[in-house]
Amino acid sequence: MKAKVKDIINIMNHLAPKKFAESWDNPGLQIGNPDREIETVLTALDVTVDVVKKAVEKKAGMIITHHPLLFKPLKCIDMTTEKGKIIELLISNNITAFAAHTNLDTAQNGVNDALVNILNLKKCTGMVPGYVHDIYKLVIETEEKNRNSMQKEFSFEKNSEVEKNLKNYVKFEICGNKEYILDLKERISEKYENVNFECYEMKFSGKQEMMGRIGYLEHEMTGREALEYIKEKLKLPVMKFAGDVNKTVKCIGVLGGSGSGFAKYAQKGGADLYLTADLKYHDAQDIAGSGLLVADGGHFYTENVIVEPLAEILQKECNRLKYDVKIEAYKDGKDIFGYII
Repeated sequence: MKAKVKDIINIMNHLAPKKFAESWDNPGLQIGNPDREIETVLTALDVTVDVVKKAVEKKAGMIITHHPLLFKPLKCIDMTTEKGKIIELLISNNITAFAAHTNLDTAQNGVNDALVNILNLKKCTGMVPGYVHDIYKLVIETEEKNRNSMQKEFSFEKNSEVEKNLKNYVKFEICGNKEYILDLKERISEKYENVNFECYEMKFSGKQEMMGRIGYLEHEMTGREALEYIKEKLKLPVMKFAGDVNKTVKCIGVLGGSGSGFAKYAQKGGADLYLTADLKYHDAQDIAGSGLLVADGGHFYTENVIVEPLAEILQKECNRLKYDVKIEAYKDGKDIFGYII
């Protein structure tokens, strides 16, 4: 079955819902036509000229990146600038650009899960409190004759309480997130008559998503050994760190990309070492002073780990939905920084 851009967007919105993103972020559709049919999708960390050229070579109609192309508002599009060239290439080749940024940092099987998988950390849990799911209750009052058909069609028996205190009527109470509840109400209204509804938000909070991860090494290491281990696993050209390399490390907190401001959550979670990127001098000073060994794995290296796993996840989901789409990972990505050692 042929797929459109919007079909792939729906999959991405399921894997990494936009509501998980930070308020300052700009994930989602960047440039493109949601109704265009596509046969190939390319995943990458950034939308660059080289990435777009690779997409053209592979005849990809869509590029999915972690970093949004349009992060800050544009006042003009100058085709002589790097960003202008990228936009021109995308539009002239009918390629859609889509991004999953901080929502993919939080999502299950996102950036930070890819990071702990590469480091082979065990017993992983979330680190930084994030999006809290709203819980709504839908009360449905309908004729007794509708009881069995409703239960069978909407599986009420699995997630509802049923009351029979009204003569010839039955009452269902169903809890779920807002989207599910509103969709359920609409579907029931379309099929059944003489149904009364009450819908309201519950006072207690639902499940909370977490950004970053905390996990355990298979065996204890010294700080230096742990740093060397991370350097090897992430293929880092150099390992930048602050803190005591002689301390024992068993528990590691990770947050791909710029995460120096979240070190306290790693420490609160029991981490001996915190891996992130883009450390500033005084932040590193404060973190090391608190007793936590902190490693700067580089923005590129701590986030590029998601590119191939995301392609695999998308391919499996497209196969499940019987979409004739090939998902490929961009494997030529390079850190923008070079190092003289």
